[in-house]
Amino acid sequence: MAFVGTIVSERTPFIKLQLNWPAEVPSFKLKYDISVAIAENQILATVTITSGDVEFHTLRNLTEQSIRSIVDVVGYYVTKGKNQLSEADFPQLRE
Repeated sequence: MAFVGTIVSERTPFIKLQLNWPAEVPSFKLKYDISVAIAENQILATVTITSGDVEFHTLRNLTEQSIRSIVDVVGYYVTKGKNQLSEADFPQLRE
């Protein structure tokens, strides 16, 4: 399942970024892999359910929440002048 969106930049275009990580929501007995790519203000999120079952709208909301967290971190780094980001800049994805 893939979700596509656009980021409206206020000052500068977003840098290219590709993040992949496993996610788990114990309350839904759900495990999934998520991949988020950001390039030139475009977002593509791909979600693959590896265990469990959930309705589409719930999965969309979980994905949107993940994307918002990533965009917040990217915005923080951009305001600090950091132009190159990698998965190492997102330690919360490994937890």
